[in-house]
Amino acid sequence: VSSTVNESPLFVTYDTMPGDDLRGCIGTFSELPIEQGLREYALIAALRDHRFSPIAESELPSLKVSVTLLTDFEDANDPLDWIVGENGIQIYFNYNGRRLSATFLPDVASTYNWTKDETLQHLVRKAGFGGNPKQWPTLGIKLVRYKGAKASLLYSEYEKI
Repeated sequence: VSSTVNESPLFVTYDTMPGDDLRGCIGTFSELPIEQGLREYALIAALRDHRFSPIAESELPSLKVSVTLLTDFEDANDPLDWIVGENGIQIYFNYNGRRLSATFLPDVASTYNWTKDETLQHLVRKAGFGGNPKQWPTLGIKLVRYKGAKASLLYSEYEKI
């Protein structure tokens, strides 16, 4: 991402070290001033990711924070039209009268050594699909692929700044 970029969609991720265990991850696909987005989503990811309890002050020494700026959004012609480790993916589909969606950042599939098929199975479940995730090819998924520029900082590194 160019250093002249002032606004960007972004995600903030917290991992517990050692082990890189996910502790919180929330972001936005809206273009926000980067400084504002960092302020807002650093707190939202730490305190309001419904999958986890809020991060406590006592946990800070064991945390790594990562910020991913999202770029190069493209509609894919097919749900398999993306590259593991290079593209993040966002899916949309209808299920039981509801519009469902979910995303994985560019490094998620490669971190877990998932194939494209496995990634889509996990993603439809994340979106709230209640059926067998192996049925994803029947769901009429619309997929948007994107790229991300990621930077990370351990709490111990932050303390030295």
